Amino acid sequence: MEQFDAYTLIIAASVIVLISFFFVAFAKRTNVPSVLLLIGLGVGIQYLLQYLNIATPNFFSVLEVLGILGLIMIVLEAALDLKLKRDKIGTIISSFFIATLGLGVSFVVAGLILYYMVPGMTWAQALLYSTPLSILSSAIIIPSVSNLNEKKREFHIYESTFSDIIGIMLFYFLIGYFENEMAASAGLATGNPTGAFVINLFVTLIISLVASYLILIVFQKINSGAKLFVLISVLILLYSIAKKFHLSPLIIILIFGLAVSNSALFFRGPFKRMLNPEKFKQMEHGLHDLTAETAFIVRTFFFVIFGASIMFSSLFSLEVLKVSLALIGSIFIIRFLLLRIFIGKDISPQVWIAPRGLITVLLFYAIPISFQTELFDPGILLFIIIATGIFLTVGLIVHSISKEYGPNSAITPKLQDTAYTVSIDPSTSVLKRLVIKITVFYKFKILYPIIHHPYYLELKKRVKSFFLKATRALGVKPIFARESKIFAKRLRTVIQIIRNPDGVKLKENKDYIGLKKYVRNVIFETNNLEGILFDITIFTLIILSVAIVMIQSVGVSPFWGGVLFSLEFIITIIFTIEYILRIWTSIKPRKYVLSAFGIIDLLAILPLFLELIFVNTYSLGAIRLLRLLRIFRVLKLARFLVEADVLARGIKANANKIFVFLFFVVIVCTIMGAVMFVVEGPENGFSNIPHGVYWAVVTLTTVGYGDISPSTPVGQFISMVIMVLGYSVIAIPTGLIAAGVSKASKETNPEHKSCPKCKSEDLVTDSNYCRICGTDLTESFPLK
Repeated sequence: MEQFDAYTLIIAASVIVLISFFFVAFAKRTNVPSVLLLIGLGVGIQYLLQYLNIATPNFFSVLEVLGILGLIMIVLEAALDLKLKRDKIGTIISSFFIATLGLGVSFVVAGLILYYMVPGMTWAQALLYSTPLSILSSAIIIPSVSNLNEKKREFHIYESTFSDIIGIMLFYFLIGYFENEMAASAGLATGNPTGAFVINLFVTLIISLVASYLILIVFQKINSGAKLFVLISVLILLYSIAKKFHLSPLIIILIFGLAVSNSALFFRGPFKRMLNPEKFKQMEHGLHDLTAETAFIVRTFFFVIFGASIMFSSLFSLEVLKVSLALIGSIFIIRFLLLRIFIGKDISPQVWIAPRGLITVLLFYAIPISFQTELFDPGILLFIIIATGIFLTVGLIVHSISKEYGPNSAITPKLQDTAYTVSIDPSTSVLKRLVIKITVFYKFKILYPIIHHPYYLELKKRVKSFFLKATRALGVKPIFARESKIFAKRLRTVIQIIRNPDGVKLKENKDYIGLKKYVRNVIFETNNLEGILFDITIFTLIILSVAIVMIQSVGVSPFWGGVLFSLEFIITIIFTIEYILRIWTSIKPRKYVLSAFGIIDLLAILPLFLELIFVNTYSLGAIRLLRLLRIFRVLKLARFLVEADVLARGIKANANKIFVFLFFVVIVCTIMGAVMFVVEGPENGFSNIPHGVYWAVVTLTTVGYGDISPSTPVGQFISMVIMVLGYSVIAIPTGLIAAGVSKASKETNPEHKSCPKCKSEDLVTDSNYCRICGTDLTESFPLK
């Protein structure tokens, strides 16, 4: 931080707050959690600092302070929004049980996954590391569910708050329990951790009630303008003191917030006279606004700093991926079962709202040193935070679309009630019935509203229009045949060919013949949609592969070297499959293999396999640049083929003249090189005739390196003659080729072409518009 002055830090902080504000507005419109955007901003800042060669500071202490403040503000903000009424009892009870059971079951299952999938980790370590991964993040959930209906929003606020409080209590109870076990195994005197936990919980409840009454009674009588900040400071002080005495301080914050938002319930009977309703209401509104603003600021800087301090590269690990996927699978399976039992069928989007965030990071860094292990990769933590955030985003977006543009909406066509019902044979297996139900649900509840959404229809129309214009500019009119859209049918055909129930020979199998013809059309033709998409894909992979070869030659870090090698390996596998398919579908496979393009295709895939088999063959990787030549095949569009044919015919028609001219140039260079050897001699650099010929070629082509130069008057005169003669080297072949191409072009396009508006005959052969008046010529002269 010493590299930045005070004003630079102030400017950076202000910009981050402004960006965070726009992130919140963007999140409300798109349901993308602002927390993920803030983490992405932090990662971007980290890479910016690395690019500027500025060392990233150690943010651990700042993160810890911001995390504690953020947790206090977020729980207080949630408590201030909760109303304890009779009609809310069901929501409170169900959210408490789901939060408790979900935390407990996830905590045990995650512990088992870590214990068995991370070799060397003890059972105590597995449970301690699994606890933060099992706690819902109220810091992400509360701002993300604002667009849900009141019942679901309140459920998530209660559930996430309960999960935070119970999760923290469980975490510190486990630490006390395992430390007690370690002390007992060492022969030291120990107490009963369970009894201590119950006593601490009871003491915390008493302190919370007493402190809430005293704070509210005293602070409503204070008229100072800064009393709300003082009140927040008192709460933070109580939280810190309770934490020092190993109590459960979040309960203090929760009960205080509930007392503020439910004053009629807490201040009844004799306590009612202690409140001034008017001043209390002003204090409640001010506290609500201050808490929301403070929570916004703290949340912003916590997640930005977290993104700036994480090692993003740790995600690219097979072990991290394996463990993380197992943990994520357990999280959502457990959540689905619990919601299905306690809530019923209407669990969208609750089932996807299970993000991990602020409290997960805080508790991860709070694991005692005696229980920490290097066997647990921090990339697992980051992967789960990002993945659960993405699931939350997708779930909210799908729910929003289904709710606003569902089958019952006036904006989409109505479906009959029978569309959602399907008759299933009772004798079918359970798995098959499940697949059928999932398919029906996806087709009518998710896919149907999306494909009838007006935005989707407009986007589809624009994309198709752009695609048609782009392909027409390249001289191709793609055929949107119905069978082009049935890719799944091709896959079923492959399975049918493999099964071969009729026992027909392969060459006589109609499915096999049709599939081979279809693949040939895709690979070798461009008159259908799949063929164009195939060419675009191959073209992109060629450019990407060449870029990888060039970057590897520069030299990169071991991590990025591994990433580039993995990408190159995948691309080579795709090209290998393409090469095999070309041989399989070619009418004359041997002719293709021995052709120029066939040899180029083979050379383009061999180097990587040779690197895997033999040592010290990395230099062969440069041969992969031959893939650039494959672009000529990929751009096999009609318009390019015609122009290439015109160019080839123009050169061929004047091949003899060009050959005679080049032969004359070679003779001149040889004679002049010999003359300069005699005139200048070895003392001026012309040590032999080949050196003289080299000088003559360099001078004749007007390159002039200057490594050998004449110093005698005769030699300088000869140089001037060769320099003047050099202009003909460029002019004569260019004129010959231009004349030949012009003649071939006229032979290719014999019809007369003139502008229908200005009648100009000075038109370029392949022009779409008149060069004089700009009239569109494609209507009068359509592409063939």
